[in-house]
This record gives sequence, structure tokens and C-alpha cells, in this order.
Amino acid sequence: IHSFDDDRVMAGNGTIALELLEDLPEVDTVLIPWGGGGLAGGIATALRALKPAVRIYAVEAETGAPLTASLKAGSPQVVDYQPSFVDGIGSKTVFANMLVMAQELLDGSFTASLDEIAAALRLMA
Repeated sequence: IHSFDDDRVMAGNGTIALELLEDLPEVDTVLIPWGGGGLAGGIATALRALKPAVRIYAVEAETGAPLTASLKAGSPQVVDYQPSFVDGIGSKTVFANMLVMAQELLDGSFTASLDEIAAALRLMA
């Protein structure tokens, strides 16, 4: 089983959307970290089915943001990647099928600096 490019993995990740909507039924915008796309794909698929009007964005570390570059270009792009403490997101490229999924389900993506990510982690702690 692939760690993110597998329908069963994404279906399991989709249950996160159920918990999110249970806790925040009026949510209007959801930010999802983008690593390979399996987490975002699962959550976004469930959100689109249950609450179609919600805005869904992927967030990548600026140290490796292939989705943002690929969405802008309309095709998979290879980007520079620098490892950091944010080891669950960021890579050099995006799988073509995951880009198609992102184009269909997401409202967009953006990058966050390592300082912004650290601040968000402190806020959630």
C-alpha cells in the first residue's frame, strides 16, 4: 500500500473531515498540509461530498512546494527541496494523478515559511 497514492489510504484520511465537521459544523475554510496529496485528497473528497461550499486550500512549506508551482503551471513541476523540521510535507514534485485530484477538489494552495509553521505549531500546542 502506497503511503499517499492509494484510494484506501485517502478514504481513511477522509474520516478526518467527518470529525472536523462534527466539531466545527459551520466551518467555511479548511487548510490541509500537502505532502504527497493523500491526506488532502481524502479530506477534500469528503468535504466536497458533505459541504460543497467549503473553501479548501493545501499548504506547503516554502522549502519544497511542488503543488503550488504545478497548479500555476498546469502540469507537474520539479522544484528545489530543502529538508527541515517540517518533514511530513514538502517534496520535489507532485504525482500527475494527485495534481489532477488537487485541480478538481482544492480551491488553491499556498506556501508558508518555516517561521509561520513554527508559530502555528506553538498556537496549537
